[in-house]
Amino acid sequence: MGRMPIILGDFNDPKYKKLSPDALQKLFEESRYYGLDGSVKPFAIGGSDVASIYGESPWNTPLDLYWGKLKREKALVYEENEEAKDAGHKSEAIVLNTFCKKSGLKARQNTVQARHPDYPHCVANVDGFVVENGKVGIYEGKTTSCDSFNAIIKWKKKELPIYYELQVRFYMGVWDMDFAYVCCCWGNPFKTNEIGYIRVERDKALEKAIFEDCEEFVTECLKGKVPSLSSVKDAELVAKSLTRIYGHADPYLPPVTLKKSYRANFDRVLECEEEITKIKNEVSEKNKTVKDWEAKRLSYLSPILEELKTATEGVLTDGNDKYILHYKPTGRYSIDTTMLKEEYPDVYEKVYLPSENRKLKLEKTNIS
Repeated sequence: MGRMPIILGDFNDPKYKKLSPDALQKLFEESRYYGLDGSVKPFAIGGSDVASIYGESPWNTPLDLYWGKLKREKALVYEENEEAKDAGHKSEAIVLNTFCKKSGLKARQNTVQARHPDYPHCVANVDGFVVENGKVGIYEGKTTSCDSFNAIIKWKKKELPIYYELQVRFYMGVWDMDFAYVCCCWGNPFKTNEIGYIRVERDKALEKAIFEDCEEFVTECLKGKVPSLSSVKDAELVAKSLTRIYGHADPYLPPVTLKKSYRANFDRVLECEEEITKIKNEVSEKNKTVKDWEAKRLSYLSPILEELKTATEGVLTDGNDKYILHYKPTGRYSIDTTMLKEEYPDVYEKVYLPSENRKLKLEKTNIS
C-alpha cells in the first residue's frame, strides 16, 4: 500500500463492550452518518451509498440518499425486514469461512472503520480482508434468497452487479488495495456449492472519478440542491422513492405543467407502447393457437380418464412400447380473506397490509 487510510475507530474497542445490542446498533448507524469518532461533517458517504449516487442501486435513489443523509423526515417510513437483516449478520462469519474453503485463500473479518485521506467524507466499513499471494485485498460478503434464481445464475456466471462493483471499488480506494473479492451466499452458508465469489481488479482512474462524484454529492447537498432522479432507469423505484418522501398520491392536486423538452421522451414512450401492443397481439394469437391444441389434446385424453377413476396413473403396453399416463392431484392452500374479514375482523386488521400502486399511462391528443 502506498498510503494509509485514516482510522476512525474500532467497533471491537473495549469501551464498546458494555453496550447493549440496541446501543451498539445505534452506534453503528450513527457511525455511517458522522464516522465512528464523530469527525465526519456534515455527513459521511459509505460504500453502499455509491450506487445510489449514480442511480444504480435497486433499493434507493439519489433522492432517498439526499433525504436520509440530511436527516430529513420522510413522509412515509417503511419498516425494514429486521429478521432477514439479522440472519444476514449472523451468517457473515460462516460465509467468510466457506469462502476460504472454496477459494483456498485466507481471510478475516474487519471491525475497523476508515476514512480516505484525500476525500474527507468517504468512509468505509469493510467486511473483511483477504490475502492472495502475500498481498492483502478487500473481502465483501453478501447474501441473497435461494429463490432469487436470476441473481444466482449471474453469480455462477461471475457477473457482478454494478452496485456491488461500485461499492468495492470505493473500498479499494479508501484502503489503497489492488483487488477485492465479493462473495455471495444463496442457501446453506456451510456449503461451498451454495456460494459464489468474483474477483475485482483495481482501476485507479475509475476510482478517482467515484470519489470526486461522492464529494460533489456532499457539496451539492450543502448548497440545498435536490438531486435529480434522471439517472434512475427503474420507474417503479422512482415511484416508490417519491411516495416514501413526499407521501401518497393526491387526486385533488391540479395537473403539473411539464417542460416542452420532455416531448422527445413522450414520443419515445408512445413508440415503445406501439411495439408492446404489437408484441402482445402476436402473443395473444400464439396463446389462442396453444389453447386450440390443448383442447384437442384433452379431447383425446377425456375418454381415458373415466377408466382411471381415482387412480393417479394408467399404463398401456403394446409390444416394445409403453405409455404411462400420470394423473396426480395438485393444489395449494389459500386464505379466504372475505371469511377472515367477516368472522375475525381484529385478526384481519392485523394481517392486512395495504399497498399503493400508481399506474403510468400516456395519452396523446390534438388541441383544436
